[in-house]
Amino acid sequence: MGTVAGMLVTAIVQSSSITTGLCILLVQQNLMPATAAIPIVIGSNIGTTATALVASLKMKKTARHVAVANLCFNTFGVLLFLPFLGRFAITVVDRAGDPGMAVAWAQLIFNTVMVLTVLLLLRIFHRRLESLDTSAARAARSGE
Repeated sequence: MGTVAGMLVTAIVQSSSITTGLCILLVQQNLMPATAAIPIVIGSNIGTTATALVASLKMKKTARHVAVANLCFNTFGVLLFLPFLGRFAITVVDRAGDPGMAVAWAQLIFNTVMVLTVLLLLRIFHRRLESLDTSAARAARSGE
């Protein structure tokens, strides 16, 4: 639920930095536990793609591809973390010492792991996106 909330809030405010900052403030004020804020911050990575998706609608094909690739990358990352998110949050909070810092560390760790993962899987990721594009082009031609 936290990841969905983070995704929606971030799509509305159009900034994962705002969502992350608000979560850190709420944690520091003891209004939210860090273990609840971390899934929200992780979900904000999907919500932040909404701005690029909307902006790319009236742009060239390449811009739309980049926006969709960004959405796929962030969704892949969240889905990759989702089964371990509870344990991940608890571990980061236990090791960080400060709950507000734990939220920031969780976001940093998530993004670092995702960058390294995509760098390792870049060729596969690229092929999948190209196959999606080919399938969409075929569907568009058959609908004409």
